[in-house]
Amino acid sequence: MPEGQKIFLVRHGEGYHNESQNWDLLDPKLTTKGQGQASALGTCKELVLGPGSLLVVSPLSRAIETAVAAFPQVATRDPGCRVALCALHSERVSGPCDQGRSKSALLSDYPFISPWDGYADLPEEWTLTMALDKNWKKERVPLFLAWLRQQGERHIVVIGHGAYFGSTDLARRHLRNCEFVELRDNTS
Repeated sequence: MPEGQKIFLVRHGEGYHNESQNWDLLDPKLTTKGQGQASALGTCKELVLGPGSLLVVSPLSRAIETAVAAFPQVATRDPGCRVALCALHSERVSGPCDQGRSKSALLSDYPFISPWDGYADLPEEWTLTMALDKNWKKERVPLFLAWLRQQGERHIVVIGHGAYFGSTDLARRHLRNCEFVELRDNTS
């Protein structure tokens, strides 16, 4: 990572698929417990957002809802930092719960995402299938790390997913709901 850059990886709050262990739910939202977990994130000093910060959010509903519960200002006209929607770190696909909804369906539920960086470039049908995502570690993880290295902000918070972050190049283990770790650079 660039000198002085701090990147925190945050797993989303508890989703309905986590609570029920029903992996057939398409793009599940947060449970009440998950909303509470996410709200508590906003009090963590390492994650405080401000000018010069970047919040990177996966386009799965549970990540968007985690971002807004933790940092309510990102759903306003003046989020206080740059916010980016990025599909490169959406969950690796192992079932319907890891597949997202169309861009227009997301906008219908979350109209505040339209000014976020990356929204305009997100294809209408952006989500991957299990067959298309089988090489996620070799394809998406390096692209995401390269993208992060190109960002100019010194403080970056990434809201994403447990299995994706469990990659050996990222958190190196499966994070619990709303657990966060600092990303360490493996390239030095």
